[in-house]
Amino acid sequence: MVDYHQSRKSLQDEVLSVVEWPTSESDSTVFDLGWLDRGTKKPVSLKEQAHIDGALAVSDPGALLYAPGVESYVRTEYQRQLKLHFWGTHFLHQPMNVLEAGLVRGAFYLEWGDHIEQMKREGFLEEALVLVYEVIDAAESVDRVEGSGMGAAGWYSRACIILRKLKDPESEVRLIERVLEEYPRMKTLADRLPAARKLAEKEARKYGK
Repeated sequence: MVDYHQSRKSLQDEVLSVVEWPTSESDSTVFDLGWLDRGTKKPVSLKEQAHIDGALAVSDPGALLYAPGVESYVRTEYQRQLKLHFWGTHFLHQPMNVLEAGLVRGAFYLEWGDHIEQMKREGFLEEALVLVYEVIDAAESVDRVEGSGMGAAGWYSRACIILRKLKDPESEVRLIERVLEEYPRMKTLADRLPAARKLAEKEARKYGK
């Protein structure tokens, strides 16, 4: 299994050591990749980088990225830089108390999505579930700090999907019912509940519970 988060861990450590933390969330949508990306860029030409820069600046980059003559590795580099932009604008501009509340194994909880999906693909379901639970705890902590809610919504669904794959409907039902007590309008989970209950009842009959 490849540790996705470790691929940028040294870069993250460098950023955390030099960044001047804001006291409140920044309203800036501009993030200078010049120093953050130092030594990590793939060898793309200036013309190819211009395609990438243009694609990063628009909501629909397809016309630029799939223009005649643009190679597939340019699109790959675009995706890498897009993730780095996301990390910069959404991670580094967060107040310190939010960052501290949202840390999971040394990284902000939003950083773990791709890694969890990779774990699932490679069959590490139990390990993925443990990590998703840690992420849910962090997301809920961030919600409490910010006075908001629903930050863990997508992570609840991921946990349910893994529990279904692990054939543990009882735990899935418990998780859904707990979440719906607080967020009764969370339709995605509410829609899963009837099937999860049926599976749990079937398992209970099977094992005489």
